[in-house]
Amino acid sequence: MRKNLLVVIISVFLFACSDSENVEDSVKIDIVTGINLVDTSGLPIGVYGNPNTLLKEQMASKAINKKDPISIDDIDSNRVTVYPTNVNTIFNVVSTMNIKNIWLIKASPVHSFQNVIFNKLLSIETYDSKEIKSRAFKEFNVQGNGNLQVNVSDFSKGYYRVFVELEGGNIFWENISVGYISESEIDFWSRN
Repeated sequence: MRKNLLVVIISVFLFACSDSENVEDSVKIDIVTGINLVDTSGLPIGVYGNPNTLLKEQMASKAINKKDPISIDDIDSNRVTVYPTNVNTIFNVVSTMNIKNIWLIKASPVHSFQNVIFNKLLSIETYDSKEIKSRAFKEFNVQGNGNLQVNVSDFSKGYYRVFVELEGGNIFWENISVGYISESEIDFWSRN
């Protein structure tokens, strides 16, 4: 009887540990789990995968559900838009607040975590500026401008994470694809 109980306890412990490792892995700073497709005028046109991003819409969902102390007014004043997200030469970063810093991190696409509810998991405290800066291959110290164009024509084709720090210290992020998304990449994001 004790052996059976011990086996059950060990099994539960191992199962719980593997789940927590998966959640920790889902917030790795250098992975892309999906792309919010945003066109050249800043309008959303679709989604590939399950994007691990933090933008106004996710913050609004948290505030409405009262699971986060941030207010709707804070969300509106912290709006950040990155577009287009599938880019060949230039993408825009636009905010209603002054932008302090923008960092780009090369990322690997992963099809894992498609069932993670990122708007419940991620917050403006998920990553800190020191961690982002240490991993960034490109940094823009903007200091005071709410609009910036970033030229990526010399970047290698692939996925990147764009981190935007606003004047108040809040950090938002979006995933982008440099080079047009191919049929095989569409298939990658579409599989279940």
